[in-house]
Amino acid sequence: MNTKKFTLLAATLVASQAYSPWAMAQNMIDGIRFGSSDIIGTARYRSMAGAFGALGGDPSAMSDNPAGIGIYRGTNVASFTPHLGFTSTETLGSEKATGKDNNFSMSNFNVIFSFLPENDYLVNFNLGFGIQRNQQVFRKMNAVIDNPSGSFGGYLYEQANSYLDDYEMQAGYLGTSTAWDDGNVPLLSLMGYESFALDDAYGDPDHVDNPIFDHTYQHSNLLEHTRHDNYNISAGFNFSDRLYAGVTVRITDFNSLVEHCFSEDSERDFSGDYITYDNRVETKGSGIGINMGVIWKPTEEWRIGAAVHTPVWMDMTEFNDASMEAYNVMYENELANNPDAKNYSDYNDQTEYTFSTPWEYQFSTAYVFGTKAIASFEYDITDFTTMRFGTGSSSTWGDKAYYKDMNETQKGYLQKQHTIKAGLEYRVTPRVSLRAGYAYKSSPYKENAKFTNVNYEDISFLYRTATKPNYNTLDAQHYITAGAGWRGKSWTIDLSCVSHSTAEYYSPYPCDFADSDILDFNTHSLEWDLSFGYRF
Repeated sequence: MNTKKFTLLAATLVASQAYSPWAMAQNMIDGIRFGSSDIIGTARYRSMAGAFGALGGDPSAMSDNPAGIGIYRGTNVASFTPHLGFTSTETLGSEKATGKDNNFSMSNFNVIFSFLPENDYLVNFNLGFGIQRNQQVFRKMNAVIDNPSGSFGGYLYEQANSYLDDYEMQAGYLGTSTAWDDGNVPLLSLMGYESFALDDAYGDPDHVDNPIFDHTYQHSNLLEHTRHDNYNISAGFNFSDRLYAGVTVRITDFNSLVEHCFSEDSERDFSGDYITYDNRVETKGSGIGINMGVIWKPTEEWRIGAAVHTPVWMDMTEFNDASMEAYNVMYENELANNPDAKNYSDYNDQTEYTFSTPWEYQFSTAYVFGTKAIASFEYDITDFTTMRFGTGSSSTWGDKAYYKDMNETQKGYLQKQHTIKAGLEYRVTPRVSLRAGYAYKSSPYKENAKFTNVNYEDISFLYRTATKPNYNTLDAQHYITAGAGWRGKSWTIDLSCVSHSTAEYYSPYPCDFADSDILDFNTHSLEWDLSFGYRF
């Protein structure tokens, strides 16, 4: 019988342990989410797929290659860009399920001031200030699995018994208040025991049983809203109209909310036994980083660019909320007769830590065909093996050991993400231009990480956190872009349309303690931007 009564075997055993991967709140997948960026900027920038590294002459250069703001010569510029996005997701399980979300926002606002010194070598220098959205995600996902390969109840069962065996504890320990203060105990085991998703094994005090079985139906709902803004302070320099150099100090503001609702039922109509598990992770962070770049013009028509983005060193605060509920007909009399028993469990916590985003490198070239056309190409490298987690002000020495091990382990599962961009602009009339572009982003994961072909001891680093067993690994992304622009004497108006497709793989829990299904998870967004610029 599940009860809170228990005689402790050895309380000092718990205190003597090092960190527990079951108790940690962050993993490599979180790092990918924090360190990723989108192709976001002005409408002109987006309509050419962001291939502006060697081109410049656009306020988006502050977040890209800051040497590009040196292209402005004696002209002050102000611009702002409203954004409208429509997102749909499609999950291929036993049934195809879709989710939709829409958003409206202001994606950037920029001001650039140009100065003309009396210097033959330094033609001009410019200062730029802007708010630039670096990443935004608004999406909802649904997933349905009939006759899953394994069960979440089985996952709870195997994880709890693994802990009990490893630490030589009895099952009843999971029902004590001491266990809730013990960082070595898997949180899901505690919640499973308190909600009666787990119970004492009959005749075996050292193990728990999974009385809720025969689950033939799983359903997941995922909501993700992420906003990553940069506040840019930039300087660009024009040397002899041949060499341009620039630097941007970017202050980052990161906000993310991920909500996951999971249910597992013995009957499709929810009339039988079930387990539900909901978790909510809200992450807030701020930090600072530097972009540096150059553009060289070997000829009047040809431009070559290069840029380096340092990591953004951020302080992060994470809020975790989770709840579990279980139902089984056989429990009804027990619940009625035991006032200390309940069929639900909830948990919340707050964690502080540090995170540094990956190093990024850009190489680009562009060619200007007189006054009629522009062709631009860019190759970017984001090295996700260089991202780092660290301890916050409230961290313990166990946290330090965990982050150190995770930072070392990630090289076996993460890799450099390669981005290829190409953009074209054709001037139909002196005032009207048409644009198009394409961009491709490779996966930041090695193949073994995408399909859970990882070492058992590394699973907690890659997939699992204390409250969030669900995960999704990112695969390739494609951008198809188009747009148009009008240029007046003082005003410019640009419109862009971006079709962005992302492939991912989703699972409601890792496969270390039970078989789990990995589903194709595809997100497609259609995004519109309208930029207004004013030269003064």
